[in-house]
Formats: sequence, structure tokens, C-alpha cells
Amino acid sequence: MPPKPNPRTPVTHFLCLPLITPTSRPCLSKSLQEFKITALCPLATTAPTPTPNSARLAHATTDGSNARIDERAIRPLGTLHLTIGVMSLQTQERVDEVGEMLQGLDLGAMLNGDCGPESLGTSTTANDRTDTKRTGSSANSNFAEITARESVAPPPLVVSLRGLKSMQEPEKTSVLYIEPWDSTNRLEGFCGRLKEVFGSAGLMVEDERALKLHVTVVNTVYANRGPRRRKKTPEDGHAGHGLMANGEGRQDERAPPLRERGTRHFDARGLLERFGEYEWMGEMRLERVAVCRMGSEKIRNAEGEVVDERYKEVFGRTLP
Repeated sequence: MPPKPNPRTPVTHFLCLPLITPTSRPCLSKSLQEFKITALCPLATTAPTPTPNSARLAHATTDGSNARIDERAIRPLGTLHLTIGVMSLQTQERVDEVGEMLQGLDLGAMLNGDCGPESLGTSTTANDRTDTKRTGSSANSNFAEITARESVAPPPLVVSLRGLKSMQEPEKTSVLYIEPWDSTNRLEGFCGRLKEVFGSAGLMVEDERALKLHVTVVNTVYANRGPRRRKKTPEDGHAGHGLMANGEGRQDERAPPLRERGTRHFDARGLLERFGEYEWMGEMRLERVAVCRMGSEKIRNAEGEVVDERYKEVFGRTLP
């Protein structure tokens, strides 16, 4: 196994739970549109349609502290997902290795919580982690046991999305996100087990911080587009490997610049007040776990207009 990526090694892929499905798309599209109307025009106090959410927005008080933000800072519908971890796969062999591991995992057992470090064939000691990364064959042994045994079919993994939080201090932030809610308390454990097995095999960039599952809806890095080509990364940024814009183009002259004196921050207190109890999506079934390529792709209609963006899925598995 090659050594772990250093901070200058570009991340190329990420492991995630996609959120956009035929079932969830209509509701999340409507919620995101309500958010856009308020975020792009802070003085607006009503949403486009009389829904329970828009009624709450209409009666929310605000001190006017949220500034209008560039529309490009709001993440497109098709990109919404929960990031589990990022990867630096510099060769096709490494990419194939990730695919083989994902296809071999017993996702049912992992959802049931039956796969601790022992059953995954991993060790929590530093020496064992080092040995695992040195030999390609030992990486495959990390998940050999769960490929060979059957698991009891678990109930579907269902989550809801509500509220809005800031990644930094609300009066000076660059990222806003939604937290997922899981009534069965399996989501965090399941994602943690996925992160552990890929990390122990040396296939995921190490991050000592606790896993923070969240859905990014605003990241101002995407509004700071200049002539210089930038590295492409997923919008979450919780892995801490260099948030860079993944597109090109000029600042919309109709919107005030987000970057002033070298900053990419804005005051989000008004938005947090309005959307603190907002229900973006009721209970929805998570359908897939996927490995996606960094850098979203634009989706165009017949007229060539960009109507959405999405990350290209390289490998995927349907959840039980």
C-alpha cells in the first residue's frame, strides 16, 4: 500500500450517502427553492407557496443581519449528500481497489451494528494500521469475514432533514448546513463503520476528528471564482483538505461580492433565525452508498442551460 496522502496530495474521490432520489427530489427541490428566495433577497418575508414551512418563515422575526449572498454559494439540488470521508486515489489500481472493497462489504451486517473492528478484520492499534497499509493482500482481509457470512436484513435506513446551522460563528461564516435526524440511531454508527473499514485499508484520507454528518447548503467558496484554475473538492469541507471552487466564471455583477478584503464570510444570523426549525424533508429512505468523483458536473437542458449539477458516481451499492 502507498503511504497516506500528504496535505498537498489532491483528493480525488469521496464516499457518501446520496440524498437525491426520485422520492426525495420533489420535496427537497421545493425546500431549496424557498431557501433561495429568502437567502437571495433577505427582505422577503414570504415563501412562494402557502406551506407550513413558509408560514413559519413569514412570521419569523429578523434583525436584518443576513446579507444577500451570491446564488452560486447555494449548492445545487443534485449535489446534496452526506460525506463519510475523502480519498486520494492516484492510480486506476487504487480506484479499482475501492470498488472491490465496496462490492464485498456486507452492508446489512454493518447497518445492524454487527461489524465491530474485530469482525471487519481491522485492528485499532497503530502498528496494525501501519502493517495493513504496507501490504495490498492484508487490505482485502479487512473485510473478508463480512463477505463470507450472511446478515439479518435490517429495516431501511430512514432520515429526516431539518434546521439550519453554521459551521463558523453565525455573524462571520462561509458554510451553512443541515443535520440529518435518524430515529433509530443507526446512521452515525453505520457511517462510522464504513469510514473505519476504508480507512484501515489505507483507502481514505485520515482525519482524526469525529465524523460530522451534515448536508451543506451554502458554501461561499463556490462564489469566489477567479481566472485561476482551482482544485475540485466536495462542498462539505469537514475533512479539511482544502476547500476550492470547482468551476469557472465571473462574479455575477448583480450580486454584491462575497469576498471582501480577502474574506469569504457573510452574516447568517437572519437566515439561521428563519430556518432554525425548518423542515427540509420529512422521513426519507437512504437508498445508496456511493463513491463519487470530486467536482460536480453541470446538467443542461435541450437549450444548453444549466439546470442542475451532480457528482459522477464511480461505484455504488443499494442499501438494504
